Amino acid sequence: MQCHVCAGGAVGLCQRCSKFYCSVHGDRVCVVCAAEPSSSGVTQAAQPSPTSVGYVCYSCRAPAIFKCACGHLCCPQHHQQVWMAPLCTECQQRTNTIYAVLTVVVLVIFATIGILAVMTSH
Repeated sequence: MQCHVCAGGAVGLCQRCSKFYCSVHGDRVCVVCAAEPSSSGVTQAAQPSPTSVGYVCYSCRAPAIFKCACGHLCCPQHHQQVWMAPLCTECQQRTNTIYAVLTVVVLVIFATIGILAVMTSH
């Protein structure tokens, strides 16, 4: 696994952005996230984390820099950022399918309401 800041050997996974960091660029939270103000306007303090090595992408075995909500570790090629959550390619495809089905359901509901409104107005 590689640090997303310097591409050096990573030792942990940021708890805010789910990207890997090295011992210089993070400690529970990477330096990028630690520098960003939280919702209260206070920057996040870094805290110690266990050391881990050798993380690779679940799909292509390249160095992983993201962790999906499902637990898959991902390289940049097999990762999508959806809202604030990093998703692997498989979760992204499932999410797209769910959105498509929900869109059809909503359209059918609105069409039904429209038809009923026209029928009751005559």
